[in-house]
Amino acid sequence: MGTEKNLRRLDDEQLAEQAKNGDSAAYDALLRRYVFLVHSRAAGYKGSNVDFEDLVQEGMIGLMHAVAGYDKDCGASFQTFARLC
Repeated sequence: MGTEKNLRRLDDEQLAEQAKNGDSAAYDALLRRYVFLVHSRAAGYKGSNVDFEDLVQEGMIGLMHAVAGYDKDCGASFQTFARLC
């Protein structure tokens, strides 16, 4: 398990790998790094009939699936994979 300082030094792919292997601190750090992405994607639906918080919740679920399903050998960065999820 990584400390906060050590986790900040890791790239997204390393964090995803550690999170996938059960490191909850790495998982939390990765989610914190990408919460901006979820919010910005949800904001794109402003003015629709869908509640912003519901969109954020769905986005966070997608981000969790991205962490669980990411394979560093797939040829895409974690950021690219997370955007698709």
